[in-house]
Amino acid sequence: MISLVTLSLLGLFSMIIGLFKPNIKWIIALLFSGIIVSGALFTLDWGKDMTYFNDMAYFDNFAISLSALLCLITALVIGVSSYHFSEVKNYKTEHLSLLIFSLIGMITMVCFDHLSMLFVGIEIMSIPLYILAGSNRKNIASNESSVKYFLMGAFASGLLLMGITLIYGETSAFHLDLIQEYISTNESAKTSPLLAVGVILIMAGLLFKVSAAPFHFWTPDVYEGAPTLITTFMSTAVKVAGLAAFYRLFYNCFLDIDFVWIQVLAGVIVLTITIGSISAVFQTNIKRLLAYSSISHAGFMLISVLIANDWAGSTILFYGVSYAFASLVCFSVIMAVENTSGNEDIEVFNGLAKKNPLLAFTMTVGTLSLAGIPLTAGFFAKFYILSSCIEGGFAWVALIAIINAIVGIYYYFKVVIAMYFKETKTPYEVVTNTGFKIILILCSLVILFLGLFPDVVYNLF
Repeated sequence: MISLVTLSLLGLFSMIIGLFKPNIKWIIALLFSGIIVSGALFTLDWGKDMTYFNDMAYFDNFAISLSALLCLITALVIGVSSYHFSEVKNYKTEHLSLLIFSLIGMITMVCFDHLSMLFVGIEIMSIPLYILAGSNRKNIASNESSVKYFLMGAFASGLLLMGITLIYGETSAFHLDLIQEYISTNESAKTSPLLAVGVILIMAGLLFKVSAAPFHFWTPDVYEGAPTLITTFMSTAVKVAGLAAFYRLFYNCFLDIDFVWIQVLAGVIVLTITIGSISAVFQTNIKRLLAYSSISHAGFMLISVLIANDWAGSTILFYGVSYAFASLVCFSVIMAVENTSGNEDIEVFNGLAKKNPLLAFTMTVGTLSLAGIPLTAGFFAKFYILSSCIEGGFAWVALIAIINAIVGIYYYFKVVIAMYFKETKTPYEVVTNTGFKIILILCSLVILFLGLFPDVVYNLF
């Protein structure tokens, strides 16, 4: 509770202080520290299973872990923005306040125990992102990404609200435990078309938030058009929060009627992983490549919802950590290269290892982790997910996922080959500040450390 208050005050402070045109680096340092402290404060409730807001928010160990992770990701994104702000002059502290408000929405999404809190959390997360996606007002691609994201988001919110309405009409409840109790004690609920349609509509709304097929079309355009700093935030924290909310709702409420949605979700997972992997192969724009890659990773993370066993929460947390840190590294390097070269094509990475060995090394660590190569966190993330999938009786889903993971190695290695084995045609020098380098190194070390000692996170709860 105190963490949410602290974050709200930080957001308001960041918004108001912008009127006085302060030194942006000092504000970034203050916000970075404040968010880290807020994330640490969540751990004070570890093991207590606390409820707040008239039992509408429930902080168990899963919610605390994800909340702390989201705070850490947001703090790192804001830390990376120290480089971004020094290069792009039209970004102000108000943009940082919107990031913090979006973080508050994400935390609400991972701790909700009431369907109205789920909807409120999604909207608090999404509305700042609609603005931030179009925050580069002089760039028509940024404007287009904002409009597309807003229109698709409004449509998804409508589906979600309709699903919540139908579930309430059947169960007369919004609290998750009351909904689950009604479903488990009433045989008529298991054959209720009202409940079945409600579950499918909620699933559709949440699938949009995690950019899963067939609701993925907005992702490459928004990722490409939005400022790279915002794309970094969307591809890491937003996706982790969406998957956590998806798991929390379906694991706590709808397991007794899994015959309604489980085969649909299995089909969605296969479609999502396949479309993401195959589409990424043909991309020449690095941001679009990682956008389609993120679609594929959303499919992998959804497997935890499909299995919904006792280890599913740990699997989501571990995959979220490994994916978020790897994506943060990759998009941060893209930001530096893009701001220097003015280009987002993979070709601009040609010869990067000679121009800036640190950026090339960290980019390699990030891409290898996303590809699931051993000795990185991404390997164990995929291993745990696929093992659970096979044990849960969905070996055919795991087989298709493995095939697509092999395809993924090809398009990830395109970037590595460009950096180390190709000569650049446009000479330029990529210069970064000290804070930016420290964040890249720390994230890379986390990826490598978890590739050697995965149990540190996987056995957390």
